[in-house]
Amino acid sequence: MPLFVDPMLIFNSNKPEYKALHEEIIKFFHFLYKKAEKGLTKKEIGAWFNFKEVPNNWLGYSLEGNKGLALGQKYAEFLYNNIAFAINTNGLTQSGHIEKIMLLYEGSGKDKISDLTVNLIKGYLCEYTEKFAMEYIDSKYFKRLPVEKAYFNYETESFVSKEYTLPYIYNEKGKIEYVLLTPYDILREDDPAINRKDFIDSYDSVRMTIENDALRAYVNNYLSKVVREYEEKQKKNKKKVSERSIAKIEKQAFMELVKEYPELYDYYIKCKEKNADCVSHISKVKYLGYSFYNYRGKCRFRVHPKSVTKMKSRIRELTNRSNGWGNEYRALKLTQFIRGWVNYFGMADMKKLLKETDEWLRHKIRAIYWKQWKKVRTKYRELKKLGVDKEKAWICANMRNGNWYCSGYFVLQTAFNNKKLRELGYPTFTEFYLKTCEN
Repeated sequence: MPLFVDPMLIFNSNKPEYKALHEEIIKFFHFLYKKAEKGLTKKEIGAWFNFKEVPNNWLGYSLEGNKGLALGQKYAEFLYNNIAFAINTNGLTQSGHIEKIMLLYEGSGKDKISDLTVNLIKGYLCEYTEKFAMEYIDSKYFKRLPVEKAYFNYETESFVSKEYTLPYIYNEKGKIEYVLLTPYDILREDDPAINRKDFIDSYDSVRMTIENDALRAYVNNYLSKVVREYEEKQKKNKKKVSERSIAKIEKQAFMELVKEYPELYDYYIKCKEKNADCVSHISKVKYLGYSFYNYRGKCRFRVHPKSVTKMKSRIRELTNRSNGWGNEYRALKLTQFIRGWVNYFGMADMKKLLKETDEWLRHKIRAIYWKQWKKVRTKYRELKKLGVDKEKAWICANMRNGNWYCSGYFVLQTAFNNKKLRELGYPTFTEFYLKTCEN
């Protein structure tokens, strides 16, 4: 599961060392701005603006091993050309934010902003890993190793290497490679709090927070104008007005306005700073599929809602009534999936979730059989085999409602009770949980 460093989590933290880290990051960006103002050669851009990927923390995307794509010269030139935009807050935000640069970058930039941040905090990560290694790791697994570009020296205006005591592995070439640990509270699986897609999707919230009355009125009037033109065009062509189309048109118009009024980017960042508690509140964090909550002063685990959604999507695939699977094979695939899922999320408090999921799963299984039986006489015969009396079986077999409705009927619920489903090979989440994971 790819994880990424989010600079907003560093900014938002109350830890003094993180506040100092954020200040150092912004200080380096101001240094870059001063250099860019004078104009730089391609070689100088490569020296100050080009950063290699730091594979030693094993973060981000990679097809194999820990090696991904470096930021590269193209990104260095992008950073060089837009550094003034990145540090200019227009007097609206509490601080500068290096991820602001990614609001201009089309495409997924979470790996790039994470790689950039890791380069700028490498010294801190080395010290953090060194401290952890000395305290918790057997001495045979770490040694004194040199780290390139560990920190930036402003007197010599260059990155400096330094030796640290770090854990290590042997890479695919048989050479020693140091390993860096990253604190979990600056990591996230999703996009960073400040990102281009969220900015575009948040256009409505951004325009409501504009404090400049004249700018707010202009933005609102412009968006109203383009929507009105669309509605008149649809009316003229005798076509329906689509809410989805309106939202798309408003987003496009908003992005046109941003080119004219770049301070709109800073209003967006200001919104993020105001709602900073939501960025890293314990109940909002998703880490390896888990979320967290406080119970009697202790941190407890839950299954994150996104993980629940993924699990239900997989169940839908496995119980798809049109996939051509036989019942025995379907039961086997469900057993394999449920056993693996419960073992992975075994640390979470999830009895209620599993009970509700089991009820939903049983409903889906009943719907599969009901669809398979098709004809009235087949339904009547199969229901009698399951122990339903003749009268109830006949009434149920002649129902003309949809498969999902019929499978929720009390006669089918009684016929396909838990004992019968177990005999047919169908597992339950709760059963696996109580057997292996209850704590």
